[in-house]
Formats: sequence, structure tokens, C-alpha cells
Amino acid sequence: MNRWLLIVFAALAGCGGGDSGTGEVNSPVQSPPVATSSATVEWEPVAAGDLAGYKLYQSTSSGSQGSIVSGNISPSSTRYTVGNLQVGATYYFVVTAYDTSGNESTPSNQITRTIK
Repeated sequence: MNRWLLIVFAALAGCGGGDSGTGEVNSPVQSPPVATSSATVEWEPVAAGDLAGYKLYQSTSSGSQGSIVSGNISPSSTRYTVGNLQVGATYYFVVTAYDTSGNESTPSNQITRTIK
């Protein structure tokens, strides 16, 4: 089974103190699609003292944040593989970061992938 890699660059600003909210996840960088039924999403680590982790969302509708694939990705992790994707289907992914106060960043730009 071939796999493709989807790279997301994440940045979380303003999580250093207080409850000022979270920063934004920067626009993801796209990688070319390859035949597969899984996708790996990868991002740059966020440098924030109170980063609690990341959330990955997937949807089959453009413009929709969709459902959480994982809402508890470790702050030390910078990749997540989504399996059991339907060949021929189009998926949309976004990543957010959240801090220890529960503040969640705005979603990254949506990445579109058709599984072939």
C-alpha cells in the first residue's frame, strides 16, 4: 500500500501566559497525491510553553471543519496517519493547536485530497 504525506505548518502564538487565546495554524503546504487508502498529516512543532496538543479534523465537504479524527495528539508529536480512507473519495483536512487552558487556535487552511 502506498501512502502520501500531507504537511501542515502550525504556529501557536500568545499561549505563553494567561488566557489570551491561541494563535493561528499557518497555511499547510501541499504534497502531491499518491495511490493510497491512508494519509499522513505532518506539521512543524509549535513553540509555546503551554501547548497542550493538536487536533486533526477531516471532512468530505469543502468549507466544513468536519469531525475530529484525533482530539488528543501529543504536543511532542508532529504527524498523524489517518487510515481507512475510501479510494475515490475526496477528503479535506485541517489542524488546530490547543493550550493548557483549552483555548483552540483557528484551523489551518483546508487541504483537499482525493484518494486514488
